[in-house]
Amino acid sequence: MFYDKIRKVQLRFSCVATINNNNSKSYEKWVNTRLQSRKCYMGDFDPSYKLESWNPNIPSEYLKINPKKKDSEIGYKNFCLIELDVRKIDILELHHDGHVRFEYKNDKIQFIAP
Repeated sequence: MFYDKIRKVQLRFSCVATINNNNSKSYEKWVNTRLQSRKCYMGDFDPSYKLESWNPNIPSEYLKINPKKKDSEIGYKNFCLIELDVRKIDILELHHDGHVRFEYKNDKIQFIAP
């Protein structure tokens, strides 16, 4: 769900997610990931690990420089590619005199009267 406060538009997406980790699809994206970005996956803490205080979770030697490609490969274990198969999009425009709603589902756009 996304909301644009200035335009007063709400977007809701219903999707089926596929998580690609340690497979050919995720590796294809990994090999094309810049070294600057790869260092973000090289930290000591797993992505879901709860930290008690702020920690950049980047090896200290790479805070100001990028790793060499060979060294960056340790980050692949924390990398995944999430594919979203969009099944439905709901667009709601908020208006003081009545909202306007559109729905995209099954390759059809439908206007839903307020």
